[in-house]
Amino acid sequence: MLRSLVFPRVTVAPKNVIHLSINGDRFGSKCCMENLWEKSSRKINNGNVGVSVRDQVSPLINVENTEVSMNGIQEEIRAKEMELSDGLGIVRFITGKVFLITGATGFLAKVLIEKILRTVPDVGKIYLLIKAKDEESAMQRIKTEIINTELFKTLQQAHGKSHQQFLLSKLVPVIGNLCESNLGMEMEISEQLANEVDIIINSGGNTTFDESFDVSLSTNTLGPCRFLSFAKRCKKLMLFLHVSTAYVNGERQGTLLEKPFNLGDSIAREKAASESPTRSFPLLNVEAEVEMALDARNGFQDSTVSTTMKELGLERAKTYGWHDTYVFTKAMGEMMIGNQREEIPVVIIRPSVIESTSIEPIPGWIEGIRMLDPLLISYAKGVLTGLPVDGKAAIDINLCRFDNSNTEKLWEEMSQEEQRSFGFDVRSIDWKDYICNIHIPGVMTHSLKGRGM
Repeated sequence: MLRSLVFPRVTVAPKNVIHLSINGDRFGSKCCMENLWEKSSRKINNGNVGVSVRDQVSPLINVENTEVSMNGIQEEIRAKEMELSDGLGIVRFITGKVFLITGATGFLAKVLIEKILRTVPDVGKIYLLIKAKDEESAMQRIKTEIINTELFKTLQQAHGKSHQQFLLSKLVPVIGNLCESNLGMEMEISEQLANEVDIIINSGGNTTFDESFDVSLSTNTLGPCRFLSFAKRCKKLMLFLHVSTAYVNGERQGTLLEKPFNLGDSIAREKAASESPTRSFPLLNVEAEVEMALDARNGFQDSTVSTTMKELGLERAKTYGWHDTYVFTKAMGEMMIGNQREEIPVVIIRPSVIESTSIEPIPGWIEGIRMLDPLLISYAKGVLTGLPVDGKAAIDINLCRFDNSNTEKLWEEMSQEEQRSFGFDVRSIDWKDYICNIHIPGVMTHSLKGRGM
């Protein structure tokens, strides 16, 4: 219940909050602030300013050997340059780091955990916040919902008979709840994590579009506040990564720059200002929205409260320019993070539609029926034989573009090895082949388990 919560005070303005989005453009993102991994652009200088990679490499090449062509020299120089440069240093950064992750049994976080363990096996412990009644139940959830899933088969093959030992040495369940004070953790465990954790990833959330307003607020808006409060106690924290959604952009049109939300911002307010600079529109008051949800819930009988709270969430979302309760409360969660982070290094990512894996660890892996899948499945089963449309009708599409230039710069800074291991260039995907030969078979195999094939 929200009534027992103390609403956090907002005292500090945001500094250098980084936002990333991933969509069907190349990387579909724009980092709104500077200093994105400012140390990532590394030069080899050996303590001497101006010493280049070429200077480091040249003593290794016998230029007096007339049998060595200039092309061969240049190729060797390039090879040595790549050998001496680790690009962004992703593997080096993750090696030995201790993670705390929420939403670990969910679709997105599960893929992330597998990726980390497969590409950086020397990572430290990965603590997973799990809702469970006791430690045994929490461990059982990790085994059933993470370790023993098809997604982790590649890791099982890589480690052979020792794969269970490897995974259990890395994945540590922590009983907790994002909707409770201190994340529902016992104080002793909380103190231990505060001393150990280097990286926090908040992938927990309620993704139901028309969820009860109070429930969605508790998870998507106040949940990040609780997690951030814990993060401020972490002595070694290097990164607080929050997973939001691209659809916090609501009804915005045109080029969508990845700028942060400030308290009081709303899509409707932006639209009103663009249409008439002199027109006033009320500021979005997050605390008032929480109080409204509490009052509304307490004012109705149990038989009507669920429907009423769902209707209230949708009404408030549309009032301020968002499509549904989910994206409205996620946007307010971003606002709270930006205004309460103080000196915590924060990255907010805004992924759009998330579907099956295209290549690794196995092509077409997916969990559940997602986004476009109900339409595809209905058509495949013959339930949906066609869509009644007017072939002469014009399709009204609002043009939206994501500025992804800063993420392209990140790609350019990556070494070739990093691009192979952590590549995220969606333009390299043959989408027709992916949908027909990877995604649809993946849905049939992993989601439907062969039913209806």
